[in-house]
Amino acid sequence: SYRVQDKLRFVQPFMRFWFGFVMYYKKDLALGKSDAFLENFEKHYDRLRSLVYEQLCDALLVQHYEGHNSIIASGSFWNIHSEFDILAVSKDKKVILGECKYKDRKVCKNELTKLKAKALESGIKVDVYALFSKSGFSNELLQTRDKDLLLFDLNDLEVLTS
Repeated sequence: SYRVQDKLRFVQPFMRFWFGFVMYYKKDLALGKSDAFLENFEKHYDRLRSLVYEQLCDALLVQHYEGHNSIIASGSFWNIHSEFDILAVSKDKKVILGECKYKDRKVCKNELTKLKAKALESGIKVDVYALFSKSGFSNELLQTRDKDLLLFDLNDLEVLTS
């Protein structure tokens, strides 16, 4: 089997910023001309931020599963039906499907419903769903006592710094 990787991954997110934004405008910036750089940065910043957030969430999921049931493969995934922020497989062949939301509002149960529908349409048998949110989760989602649901907020990312 194979997997098409749609995004170039840098080990350090700074390198994506450097090569994606700075290098092209390096000569202009050295001359103090920054208008074109700033215009391009403002136009594409959200995409950069979202991708870096997805990478951090993927790393958090891998760390969450460290141990006897560790993740053996993970990353973004897409097929003819949908695109998924994270699709991971554990040693015991459990499929974990994740959605990352870097928004200034709480993630609601509707996001879980949409993710489940996308998985069904794509023919992916999911064992665990993982939602990642910059701004937390709605009370309805927090009260969901589903053992096959993982919820991670921005504070959970702190474990990656240690």
